[in-house]
Amino acid sequence: MNIAEIESSLKDLVETPFDAGTFIFHFLEIYDAPKATVTKLRQGTTNHAKEPGELLWKNKLFFRVAEKGQAAMSVDAMADDPLAKKHAPRIFLATDGEEVYCRDVKADQTCDTSFDKLNDIFDFFLPLAGIERYEGVAENDPHIRNGKRNARLRLIFENGTEGKNLLRSLATELYKDPIGRRLSEPNAGPLFDPTPTFTTMVGPNGYGKVTTLIDENARFPHPNPLPQAGEGANESLRELQINERITGCIYVVRSLSPSPEIAKLDGQLFKIGFTTGSFEDRIRGAKDDPTFLMAPVHPVRSYDAINLNANKFESLIHRFFAEARLDIEIMDRFGKPFRPREWFLLPLPVIEAAIVMLLDGTILRHRYDAVACEMFRCRRNGWAGTMDSAARG
Repeated sequence: MNIAEIESSLKDLVETPFDAGTFIFHFLEIYDAPKATVTKLRQGTTNHAKEPGELLWKNKLFFRVAEKGQAAMSVDAMADDPLAKKHAPRIFLATDGEEVYCRDVKADQTCDTSFDKLNDIFDFFLPLAGIERYEGVAENDPHIRNGKRNARLRLIFENGTEGKNLLRSLATELYKDPIGRRLSEPNAGPLFDPTPTFTTMVGPNGYGKVTTLIDENARFPHPNPLPQAGEGANESLRELQINERITGCIYVVRSLSPSPEIAKLDGQLFKIGFTTGSFEDRIRGAKDDPTFLMAPVHPVRSYDAINLNANKFESLIHRFFAEARLDIEIMDRFGKPFRPREWFLLPLPVIEAAIVMLLDGTILRHRYDAVACEMFRCRRNGWAGTMDSAARG
């Protein structure tokens, strides 16, 4: 099928009642999956998933029929599934027949929509058909005004919607927006702090390192300097320079929500999250993202994880602070209930101290007491596994 046929066929599919047993196979046929492949997946020969209602196509797709209102949480759970680590699907997709949540690991993009509007984001799944998405600018009906070209643009926004704004109109809106930015230099650096301060922390034997961007303009500056790498660690750093790579970004933000329920927690409530892409890109659409409480956020800390398994790093942090997780249900932009999982009622210094302890392994001998708002040394560390398996990249 060509792209127009894919969109049309997907529209026809979502207009029929959702069938949990056959939906995904019709979906794959629309995206030109070979008939033999679909047959083998249907028969279970190449379906690596173990649970009913799931389909795992190696390197391609992990699909799950979710419980009502749990599509987003299902995708999070699928991403942590050992089978996903083993078979490395690019796209995660979950639906309960009413809402759809999906994630593209390679592009570091997520998308949520109602089931009957799935065809509106048909291009999100084009990689399944071997077609990469792109963001392009098409100059249609260009004309000259006041001696300057004012071309008609094709704008593709982060949420998948498109616009046909005029070039000068777009520039005007950027100038009006106090946080609007135009990036013309690929190494321009972070958008939120013109004079960032960087601190480097190194784990035991130099195997894990994070470079920390500290937002000195944040309302909660760290009262004490973060620990610096010691002499031995510096030697390890020099040894790692050749093979270093950034494996992700762990970030801490606070909410700018006008909701009284959230605003009263300002200074105590932080989101600890992870992205494999740009931190700025991740928080740009916060006001439309239920994981960000449907409100803008302010960056507080950003950690570039170098040679570190950042997914497990984030997972350990979340498990360590589980008692302090915010228990709240909000409505997404489709009016569906959603329970965010990455917001915690914590003092900022405690978060920073925990990250240092994760790197040196001492967190395995501690627990967090949400009542006392302190970390305590404990005799047993069974909950956390080993640092070797949890944080080594």
